[in-house]
Formats: sequence, structure tokens, C-alpha cells
Amino acid sequence: MQARDVIVVARRRAGLTQARLAVALGVAVETLAAWESGADDPSYRQVQDVVALCGFDLHVGLPHADGVTPERVAAQLRLAPAARLAGLAVGPFDHREVLLAAAGSGARFVVIGEVAAALHGWPVPLAGHRVELVPHPADHDALLLALGQLEHVAHGPGRVDLLETPRGTTGHDDLAADARTIRLDGFDVAVASLVDLLRIDQAGDGHHVGVLIATLAGVRDEP
Repeated sequence: MQARDVIVVARRRAGLTQARLAVALGVAVETLAAWESGADDPSYRQVQDVVALCGFDLHVGLPHADGVTPERVAAQLRLAPAARLAGLAVGPFDHREVLLAAAGSGARFVVIGEVAAALHGWPVPLAGHRVELVPHPADHDALLLALGQLEHVAHGPGRVDLLETPRGTTGHDDLAADARTIRLDGFDVAVASLVDLLRIDQAGDGHHVGVLIATLAGVRDEP
């Protein structure tokens, strides 16, 4: 995990703007922005200071990447988004159908979880029949209605979780600010950034941290 990702994750989990954190650190906001973009590299001590000011401890470890390599990520990125999902699905559940129904409803939402990671290019099979969405509060009911009409969600093994505030976030607008727009069968779908997926995972059980870090590295290696 690069220093810039550590800083972004810590700041966003703490709910701080760049301006507020820069003041607390005693550095120019331009300096902090350069650290977060990767244009400049902070020292280890500076990263420690950022994490501490955000209310966290910096732990150095070697998370398990489950065999994720840049080559496997690159192979996924050569596929269309729908094919990435289909190739990683286990069983008959159609994650793509859920996303298309959600997008077709006109509701605002951000995709998170394993499905979001798969759309970005992670190469690990999807563990279950589950799609996680963070709806805009004003569109929650419309999204729920649209998804309730799907047969394999209403009466099958599929599960769609509408999460108001995933751990480590303040909800839809927080995640939408850095979401990536991915074109899926004619619809634009907002997908939480890999850095924000890391933020959510670290705030929870951290089960996917290693895979997400390896996927992020693989995506950045692509031209």
C-alpha cells in the first residue's frame, strides 16, 4: 500500500477535508494534495503524523494477496466490465442484471463490495450471491422497488444490500465524490474507487485488504 493511499484512506475515514488536515499538520494544502496524488512522497514520519492526527495507528504488515498479480489484473482489464463480472461469478446469480435494473431505475447509487472490486479488475471469484449498493437517501425507495421486481432477488438466492453509511464513510455523497463511472451495457454505473473500497474494508474486518492493494497496484501498472 503506497503512502498516498494510506493518507487518503486515513483522511477520508476521519471525515476531514484536505484543508482541515493540512492546517492540523502545519503544511500547505498543496503539499498534502501532492502527497495524495503521488506527485510527491512524504516521509515515513509524515505518514505517521497524518494517521495519528486522523485518530488511527499506523500498522506495518504484509497482507495476503491471495495470488493476485499484475498479470491477472491486466487480464481482467482486457475484458469488458460485464465479462469481468460473468467470469468471476460462482453459480447462477446474475450480478450484472441487478446493476442494470438499478441503473435503469434512474436512482442514484454507488456500487461497493466485491462486485465493485471486480468491475475495477480484481481477479478473485465472487464469494456469494450478493450486490452491495449505497443509494442516495432521496432515491432509496425507488431503488428498492426496482430491485424487488427481480425474480432471483425476490425469490431466489440473490441478495442486494442497500447500505446507508458503510463503515468508514458518511454515505452516498462521500463515496460518489471519488467514484469511477463504468459503462455497463449502455448504462453509466457509479463504482466506488479502489481506495474507498480499501477504506471500507479496513474499517471492517480487513478481510480483502491484501487483494484490494494488489488490485490497485495492478491497475496503476496499466498504461
